[in-house]
Amino acid sequence: MGVVYLARDTLTGGSVALKVLRSTAEGDSRRFLREARALAELNHPGIVRYVAHGESRGERWLAMEWLEGETLAMRLQRQGLTIAESVAVVARAADAVGALHQRGMLHRDLKPSNLFLVKGEIDRLKVLDFGLARFGARSAELSMTGILVGTPNYMSPEQAQGAKTVDSRADVFALGCVLFKCLTGHAPFQGSDATRVLTKLLFEEAPRLVTVLPKAPLELDALLSRALSRNMDERPSDASVLAAQLRALRGLEGGERSIPLIETRAPALTGTEQRLFALLVAGDSYMVSIEEATHVESRRSAGLTTAALLRTTVGVNGGVVEEQNEELVVATFDAHGTPSDLAVQAARCALAVCAIRPDLPLSLTMGWARGKTGWRESEVTTRAREQLAVGKDKDGHARVVIDRMVANLLDARFDVTADSPHVLRAERELAGPARTLLGKPSPCVGREREITLLQSTYDEACVDSRPRVAVVTSPAGGGKSRLRHELFRRLRERGDPAEVWSARGDPMSAGSPFGLLAPAIRKLANILDGEPEIVRQQKLRARVSRYVREEDRGRITDFIGELAGVHMSDAGSVVLRTARENPLTMGDQIARAFEDWLSAECDVRPIILAIDDMQWGDWSSARLVDGALRNLANKPLFVLMLARPEVDDVMPGLFKDRDALTLRLGPIGKKAAETLSRAMLGTLADTATVARVVALAAGNVFYLEELIRAVAEGRGDALPDTVVAMVQQRTKALEPEARRVLRAASVFGQAFWRGGVLTLLGGPQHAEMVDDVLDELVSIELV
Repeated sequence: MGVVYLARDTLTGGSVALKVLRSTAEGDSRRFLREARALAELNHPGIVRYVAHGESRGERWLAMEWLEGETLAMRLQRQGLTIAESVAVVARAADAVGALHQRGMLHRDLKPSNLFLVKGEIDRLKVLDFGLARFGARSAELSMTGILVGTPNYMSPEQAQGAKTVDSRADVFALGCVLFKCLTGHAPFQGSDATRVLTKLLFEEAPRLVTVLPKAPLELDALLSRALSRNMDERPSDASVLAAQLRALRGLEGGERSIPLIETRAPALTGTEQRLFALLVAGDSYMVSIEEATHVESRRSAGLTTAALLRTTVGVNGGVVEEQNEELVVATFDAHGTPSDLAVQAARCALAVCAIRPDLPLSLTMGWARGKTGWRESEVTTRAREQLAVGKDKDGHARVVIDRMVANLLDARFDVTADSPHVLRAERELAGPARTLLGKPSPCVGREREITLLQSTYDEACVDSRPRVAVVTSPAGGGKSRLRHELFRRLRERGDPAEVWSARGDPMSAGSPFGLLAPAIRKLANILDGEPEIVRQQKLRARVSRYVREEDRGRITDFIGELAGVHMSDAGSVVLRTARENPLTMGDQIARAFEDWLSAECDVRPIILAIDDMQWGDWSSARLVDGALRNLANKPLFVLMLARPEVDDVMPGLFKDRDALTLRLGPIGKKAAETLSRAMLGTLADTATVARVVALAAGNVFYLEELIRAVAEGRGDALPDTVVAMVQQRTKALEPEARRVLRAASVFGQAFWRGGVLTLLGGPQHAEMVDDVLDELVSIELV
């Protein structure tokens, strides 16, 4: 729905949490405004503080106080609470929710993940997320016919029934569910899916606390039973009454902490999973004055130390500076996408840090650790710090040294030395050389049909002067980049005059207006980050003016500048000044300028707009490209879009009216895989080795190349880390219970037994859950 940034309040100089709405759905927009309105009316120490809200450049935003700490859900997963702590935390939450009730408001989505412990302290709890809040003591529960509002495990029975009206007692029921979770480690109503939870909620009474926690005080058991009653009249009338009754309880001291349910289910299996992460370590002293920084834009950041610049640069690129001293900076990056995404993200950050401090040796590694802080004791950290020993070349120049895993995950867009130590030098254009295998180009196998279709579609665009678009999708490692490279190589070899304009989606700016096209245009004009604005304007004007008619140059340059983030002066342009006051006019003018500029360029030679990673693109850029395909009817324009399959969910209906050539890359055939294996392994390619490599790769081009590399390096008996990481990514989307069952099964190997899994998970009482999960794993072909 949105993204939250750490931002600076220019009025106070303090930090704020800036929530920006990304979703374009009308319902999400209403929810966003509802949250802003609710917070603006509230002023309570137990509720996240409102700062301001508004709309800028078509994007709604909400500023709130910045909080450091963890949610109650995170705390309960990490460490349980005692009875006294559980009562105290819910009493404080009830105080805050009571303030809502006194103003005739309902929260309607109270749950541990919406309760925040500032600095991890229970007595500093704050209530978050008022997107489902309602005004009025009694209000319609259904947001639209048949759609329930709330979270099933913490929803009141009247909400589950779709009652026409609810009141403050629905929030009291939710707080009771939260208290039950704090005391026992699990919610009172559970099930493998939402339907089963709602069924129990509708037809069963909540379990008594003493049946789960025999040593619980009877007075607490009675109060919790009233709060969780199916009969609304038996519950405390509002949250303030519940808070008072909780504080009146006696004899709560002592007792053990509650144990999260995930722990009680698996006494024979550890409760933590290994997570993939990247580690960037910077060596040498970096605590220097701002004048010593070489990045132009950094110099203009008055008052910032280089240490602050490094921290900011790491943050912008999705990392976190974990520790720093005068000799070392350590930053970590979590895997939110595929392992190759993580490698690209960390590599870009390393290059950005290098741009600020080219004299700083950098070491980048990837690997696994347990939990959020396990990286500190992992061998990955040891390896990263050891790599700093070769962080400077023989002439004393600093460089970015990366480990084998990072090098193998980065594709051809990055310039990496083939020999060890691997050194990351730069990021290339999309149309650069192909990714090498064993230090040499590998043959392109199994994709002849797709390359022929792409080339024919491009030829149609040129011969008929009719814009064409081709959409190529496949999962990560499916061979999209190689397909693009082979097409462009064949066009170059036959002397084709086309110019390639390269654009690329970026997960760090996914959905940002013109986040796809703006960097591509700046690159076309050779505009560099940090250059003075006057230089950026001159470069853009020169690039746009190359083929555009003189009478149109000013207008087109002005609005291409708005698109690319290079803002021209509107002193002499009434059109630009007017457009800046009206977003609709600005959008129309940008679209017109983009099409006019592209038309002038196509009059000179064919243009290929190559878009990579469109799943991280944005609708603003997509609409411009779609408009050009529609309106430039007699121009040799070819759009080649590469994306992962999820682009269909992110951008449904993209180019549906443009007669697009759609190619969904499947696995390569067995014969093609054998051909590539023998071509690259040479004398190492005995029949048994080739058969094993081909079988393990299962047609995935990336897996195949990594397995070939492992055989050549004498590691053929073990799966390469890169392949393990990519396979692990497939399991990340599973629910925690499913991942846990899968981990238990993996202890036995490729063949396992249901009874063995049950034993590792804690016994036959989990049989129903295990059976449901195994059915699901079979249906999605993981088992």
